[in-house]
Amino acid sequence: MASYDSLSGFRTLVDAYDPGNQWRNAQGLIAETFPHNIAVGPQALVSGTCYFSQIFIPGGKTLTNCHVSNSITGVSITVARIGLYDTAGTLLASCANQSSAWEAVGFKSQALSAAYTVGTSGIYYAGVVTVAATGPGLVLGLAAAASRIGATDPLSGKPIYFGSTQSLSDLPSPLTVAAGTAPGLPWIAFS
Repeated sequence: MASYDSLSGFRTLVDAYDPGNQWRNAQGLIAETFPHNIAVGPQALVSGTCYFSQIFIPGGKTLTNCHVSNSITGVSITVARIGLYDTAGTLLASCANQSSAWEAVGFKSQALSAAYTVGTSGIYYAGVVTVAATGPGLVLGLAAAASRIGATDPLSGKPIYFGSTQSLSDLPSPLTVAAGTAPGLPWIAFS
């Protein structure tokens, strides 16, 4: 059996045997909250609510773009933004306001306001917020339910899996990491 004593060797091994990593790499993605091809469907986002979920990002990667998939047209959107947070809720990177671009369905890609290089491999939070008469319907996975491990309480002191924070006019800084009323896990990706 081969021995890997470096992180790059481990990454090579994971990329070779994990179809999810191969799919992400083929799509040009560095990280995503869950594999896009297993989405359960869209749900309109509630105006002024930041929905967030865990995302694992390898250290040393430079993020330049963020992505969502919108399946329901939004109406009169004044704020539509994505942010990257650490588990303490510190805003690390974000995109500019996309407002009217999110009023149409489709795959949405936007540049981060500044490139962000991930220092340490680990769990981060990807968050999305809209302020609108009718929020766009982003692709979701893992419908919210009290029985979801980590959905309402951190498991053994680990970061909460996904949640929301309400009554916002923009991306929060810092993010209040709490279970909230998330309708499910939003698909958010970075490249």
